[in-house]
Amino acid sequence: HDALPICNRWLQSFEDMTMVIFCTALSDYDCVSAGQEDRNRLQESLKIFDCICNSRWLANSLKILFLNKKDVFVEKLKRSPLTTSFPDYSGSSTYEEAVTYIQERFESLNRQDDAIYTHFTCATDTRSMHYVLEAVSDLLIGPANRRVGYYSLLF
Repeated sequence: HDALPICNRWLQSFEDMTMVIFCTALSDYDCVSAGQEDRNRLQESLKIFDCICNSRWLANSLKILFLNKKDVFVEKLKRSPLTTSFPDYSGSSTYEEAVTYIQERFESLNRQDDAIYTHFTCATDTRSMHYVLEAVSDLLIGPANRRVGYYSLLF
């Protein structure tokens, strides 16, 4: 697939990054890429995420996955089943089962030993986004603080 050579070309520019934030829209599960009707947007995101997760250039980076537009996803599931684009999906049309399936599809791509920190977001929900961005900030700043001897406890 042609997304992978492109991905590999620019990934080496990010060697020694401490964190990668990958954001994709859950609601794109039934959308196609502009000008390329044979390419599903979420399938394309999966391929690019695979490339990022398993890149030797990003092997030591934290991986944060934002599965965004969960509100739109919930509404779309009522009229467009996930099986439209993912024929192997055998769960129900509930948000919980469908989002778990997509999360597992992304996380299963990771062949490294590091964790993927997944967050389900609705960018227009400022309270929720504040919490998520605070958690991401803790992931980024926490290790730096520990290296200089500053330890904080989160309750």
